[in-house]
Amino acid sequence: MDELRPRNGLRAYVGERFPLRWSAPVSLLLTGAPVPARSWAWLPLAAILGWLLLFGARAWDDLVDLPRDRVRRPERLLPGGAIPESTVRRAAVVCAVVGFLGTLALSTAAGVAVAACIAARLGWEARRSREIPVAGPLVVNLAFPALVLVGGLGLHGSRLEVALLAAFVWTGAVAHELAHGIEEEEGLPAPLRDPLSAATRARWGLVFFVASLGVALVLLVARPDPLFGAAVAATGGVVALRFVPLLRNPVGWNARRLRVAGFVYFVAPLAGHMAWSLAG
Repeated sequence: MDELRPRNGLRAYVGERFPLRWSAPVSLLLTGAPVPARSWAWLPLAAILGWLLLFGARAWDDLVDLPRDRVRRPERLLPGGAIPESTVRRAAVVCAVVGFLGTLALSTAAGVAVAACIAARLGWEARRSREIPVAGPLVVNLAFPALVLVGGLGLHGSRLEVALLAAFVWTGAVAHELAHGIEEEEGLPAPLRDPLSAATRARWGLVFFVASLGVALVLLVARPDPLFGAAVAATGGVVALRFVPLLRNPVGWNARRLRVAGFVYFVAPLAGHMAWSLAG
């Protein structure tokens, strides 16, 4: 097995599962959306801390999903055994700790908020239960609004704006996870399958998608922002149209069509929000 492992396993893992070409811009948008223009000089630091936290969450997700990925994604480095679990685990923990400590140094409020998100995730992992199966996507996807809190609370954004942006990102991310995750269930043996049926995942995904639209509307009323609104309308329209066949026939092919569209939906409007803040 050693001869199959790349010389720099962690770098290869990052390139496969968290490539900088998209993870860096996403981290910048998530942390930067609620940051007022007067604090943008500190945005690179917040984005780096956000990247570390998001990578830690991504790596931890892969470790938790390892039994499933050995069946569904054996070609990947981690489930294929090309990189040791211990390497990924150490990297996840180190990145999460450094990201948290840096955030705490930036702002006590931001550090406490990030700690709460991490604690919720670890608490759910420790007491994982099939009694409330929808709780998984709700807790796992706290990783995305956590970055909004890093930038917004750490760099003195408006508390109302920070809360609404975090809520939009969180509900959008949960909708994405529930909907596109249907394709990940196909071909798995019964013991590894999610307890939620595909139809239930699709319906809950729609609920959170509609909730995210509601949050976006509240944000637009509280702080008019035509670029954010236009991005929500454009990307949300695509997602809405792709939910229609998914609800009628919740199978992998229809879910796959939301993998990228659903992610772009809760990230792209943040670029519009940043642009409008800069213009203002």
